[in-house]
Amino acid sequence: MRVLVVEDDDELRLTLADALRRRGIDVDTAADLPEADRALAAGSYDCVVVERFLPGGDALDHVRTRWAAGWPMPVLFLVEGQAVGLDVLRSPEEYDYLVKPFDPGELVARLHGLSRRAALLAPDVLRAGSLELDLARYQVHRDGVPLTLTSTEFAVLEALMASQDQVVPRAALEERLHGQFDGPALDAVIARLRTKLGPPARIESVRGVGYRLQATPPAETVGEVGTTFPVTIYLGDESGHERVQAAVEDLLDLAGAEIADRDDPVRGSWFRRMRARTRAAATSRPGREAAAAAAHVLDSRLVLAQDATVTATMMQNLGPVLAALHTTKDAVIRVGALLIVKVEWTVAVHQLTAAQQLLLDHHPHLLTSPQEILTALRPDNASDAPPLPGHHTGQRERGQPDDPALPR
Repeated sequence: MRVLVVEDDDELRLTLADALRRRGIDVDTAADLPEADRALAAGSYDCVVVERFLPGGDALDHVRTRWAAGWPMPVLFLVEGQAVGLDVLRSPEEYDYLVKPFDPGELVARLHGLSRRAALLAPDVLRAGSLELDLARYQVHRDGVPLTLTSTEFAVLEALMASQDQVVPRAALEERLHGQFDGPALDAVIARLRTKLGPPARIESVRGVGYRLQATPPAETVGEVGTTFPVTIYLGDESGHERVQAAVEDLLDLAGAEIADRDDPVRGSWFRRMRARTRAAATSRPGREAAAAAAHVLDSRLVLAQDATVTATMMQNLGPVLAALHTTKDAVIRVGALLIVKVEWTVAVHQLTAAQQLLLDHHPHLLTSPQEILTALRPDNASDAPPLPGHHTGQRERGQPDDPALPR
């Protein structure tokens, strides 16, 4: 159980937090209502313990306003004397109160009881816009179309939908999954969910905190905001990652796209997962004309339709990205249908087919393994992905030691 304790008395706040933690409850604290609002916006809690009267106002009024807006959190009030006014709030299943002074053991018992009663009222079906998750039938639909999810994907989506429009911390997601995932594996689950939910992007990364599912995702308007697509950068060592990432973002900008959200990087070797989306420029008349001028260098029938324009433009401007990779021995960069792989100083540039893009979506570990990804893209393992015309596959950079050429 995770609880937020809101109490302006410093000594009492610390005492309550310590007592709850010693009984196995995860606790965050806040000294006033604005601090509590910030904590609730950034985290996911099972219950809130709040002092009735705080320097910022009456917590009763604050909770009423939140509940009227659809806030689902059960609340336990701490009161002096009688619980005046609390009887007009909601049913006993959704709130409780304790009169000071009280025993910490009584507080823990009330919290568990309140949590159990609130759980009985939890809906069997969670909805977020066109997305529907049926807990009883273990089914997920979008616009009435069933989606096939693994048990782990279902559990993560349930946690996000239960707190839609609020940030769910990474630790909370991992706790719901009983600690079976580390950071990179959780990122892979999120990536698969984004792919299966489809555009527009609904799951937003909140840097350094966690993830948030938007109940109403931003609408896609043709000619204003286009599709989203994955962007990943893997470097064998983290030196130079700022230069490489800047070059990739500049490349996206030239193609009329921008980074929509980004996960925290994984250090040691360096890996970062992001998502980009096309801007108005990509679908404006000048953008279409620029893409048409570049389209002769690729067979757009091989790539997903929404990627063809962006890919055509990017492949004409790869120079700065390849230059940024000059000091990197091993790397994998994917930008939608464009793939750059570097193994032992040898660079290969690929135009991914739709089937190969799906392969990478379902096997994200390949994005951190330069040799394995080249093997997976061989014609005998997947549909043939021709190297981009005008760029050589298996070309060694000048000044690097001679090694056997990579398989094409």
